[in-house]
Amino acid sequence: IFTMKKFKTIERVRRPFLNYHKYLRLDRAEYGHKFGKEKKDVSDNYYPNCQNVMLRLANFHKVSIDNLVIGLGACSLIKDIFLWLHLKNNKKNIIGISNPNFFMYTIYSNLLNFKICKFNIDPSKSKKIDVNFLKKFIKQNKITSFFLVNPSHPFEKFWTNKEVIEIIKFCKKRKVFLIIDEAYGNLGSKSDIQHIIKFKNVLLVETFSKNYGLPGLRFGYLIGHKTIIKQLMSFRLSYEISSYTAKKVIELLNNKNIIRSKINSIKSSRKFAHMEFKKRGIKSYGNYGNSVTFGMKTKKITQALGRYLKKKKIIINFNYPKPFQHYLNITTTNKNNLKLFFSKLDNFIQ
Repeated sequence: IFTMKKFKTIERVRRPFLNYHKYLRLDRAEYGHKFGKEKKDVSDNYYPNCQNVMLRLANFHKVSIDNLVIGLGACSLIKDIFLWLHLKNNKKNIIGISNPNFFMYTIYSNLLNFKICKFNIDPSKSKKIDVNFLKKFIKQNKITSFFLVNPSHPFEKFWTNKEVIEIIKFCKKRKVFLIIDEAYGNLGSKSDIQHIIKFKNVLLVETFSKNYGLPGLRFGYLIGHKTIIKQLMSFRLSYEISSYTAKKVIELLNNKNIIRSKINSIKSSRKFAHMEFKKRGIKSYGNYGNSVTFGMKTKKITQALGRYLKKKKIIINFNYPKPFQHYLNITTTNKNNLKLFFSKLDNFIQ
């Protein structure tokens, strides 16, 4: 695609999953059981059924299974994207992304000798970063691949669907591949997935870690045009996820009330956090992700607060580099946790 050289796709055919209650498996090194009799769950003794996960996920998002790649968390899939870009591009790869961001972006860039260009997001000035700003940034730095973290984290900048489509079209015109990282999405925002996957120059990165509050599952996935997905499928592991993860993901997708409850809890806690900060005269930021950022007057106070909370066994993010040294960030887990945090914050202030 665009200026990239032709990529040799390796066809990956999945073996059919045979129900372990009906078949005695003597073709693999598996534990086995008395087939046809035992009804208890023995899925851990067998290879995971990834196909069922993909079918259920495709139905959940109302897309084709050909538009999906699943993986061991979003992190493993981001690595695959970097490898794919590395193999495809004849020219030097120049990555564009906001700052601060997920630290693995920098690690993968350095590992594969990509040049990485960053622009800072100051929570108090995020409105100044608009589509025109991005266009100028991409143009001036001759970006070949751009990671749009939407909403960005830990310092939030949210892009509407209308803005996202405009950015996609601009990148397509300039032959820039666009990766939209929505790890912190779906907590007040919703992608226009059916519209986005029509473009061949864009990928969506999704995960259960943040918006569903399930990082221990290590379940992520990519959504994109089937042409791109077919190539990225070449990089997948023989089995992308564990049996436990496969079982849990299907359970969650079959019960939307569980997902809805988790999302509502995070949104409610986020709103509560903003109200509590406002009571104390502290400016707070973040309306779309699973965290809230706030600032103290000086770096010295910020560091002292972070250390004080750690002594009280409360861990928050506060060691940000310049020019963000006076900001702190808390995850909006649930109201009970936040009440404890604010009680300790009051003790510190007093």
